[in-house]
Amino acid sequence: MKARRQSVILDVVQRQPVRNQKQLRSLLRTAGFDVTQATLSRDIRELGLVKGGSDAVYQSPVPAGSNGHVARLLLKRAVA
Repeated sequence: MKARRQSVILDVVQRQPVRNQKQLRSLLRTAGFDVTQATLSRDIRELGLVKGGSDAVYQSPVPAGSNGHVARLLLKRAVA
């Protein structure tokens, strides 16, 4: 469940601008994951998400257009 949730988080932040945890929680709820703020904070930290850019949105450490290999490695590390 954790790995799937974190995979959805990565997908969400790569596909659309997410400015805060409240917005991310709402998007996760829509995807079927009702998480607490504490759980979401841990997931963000474990995935290495950072806020950046001129619009201060969450960004994944995985470069856009990657083949997903880096994302799988990050998820394996987070689960371990």
